[in-house]
Amino acid sequence: MRLLRLGNSYETDANIAADDNKVAVSERLLGQALGEDVETTSRVIWPGPELPELIDRWLDRYDPDIALLIVSSYWFTNVSLPLQLERRFGRVGKAVARRGELLVRNPRLARNPVFERARQSARKRLGGATHFTPEYINELMETCIRRILLREQVALVVRGPRLAFAFEDTPKSKRLAEERRQIVHRRLRELCAQLHIEYIGYESAQAPQDARSEFQDDLVHATTAVHAEQGEIEAEALIAAWRSQHPA
Repeated sequence: MRLLRLGNSYETDANIAADDNKVAVSERLLGQALGEDVETTSRVIWPGPELPELIDRWLDRYDPDIALLIVSSYWFTNVSLPLQLERRFGRVGKAVARRGELLVRNPRLARNPVFERARQSARKRLGGATHFTPEYINELMETCIRRILLREQVALVVRGPRLAFAFEDTPKSKRLAEERRQIVHRRLRELCAQLHIEYIGYESAQAPQDARSEFQDDLVHATTAVHAEQGEIEAEALIAAWRSQHPA
């Protein structure tokens, strides 16, 4: 069985052992349930306008039996100060933003109270920006889903946005992030029900600031325990989608 995963940076996270990554977990469980060897191809996707054509090419190249499309909350709930700098100040802002991103990735700085206070102060003065709007993501994802469904032999699973990336550790910021997430989740849930697609949805979501033990220092990438949990959830949906399409 050939599985094509269209996912995010969790798919290739070097900080998680390969056998513990949710890709490997779901592959093992899928193979055990269906009694077949599973060959997984993972592709990290970014929701640019070229994505539907790129997915078409991957479908041609890998000829999957089953596909998993992961819609990442990061694309439209993560409000980024570096992105705001880049959009507001052009080339100079881009250089400052890149330097800031490197500092944030430094484990010794990531949770340093002084550094975090400086980041919060800059955020309050300059604000932030999301990469994409929920409305854009809804339109693009529907196009991608319908493209995949044109391949009638492919069983499809869609995983909706799981997290609400709050800009600040405040109730208002968390509420705004969840409101953006809900716009995409509700539309995907409705679309998948309409098209009879297996959907992994989350009716409510935590901000990473409220579940720090489940995340690495960047508060974006998850721990090994979360990979195990998500691998099981994804495997369950993949098994259901396959059995629905192949009842015999």
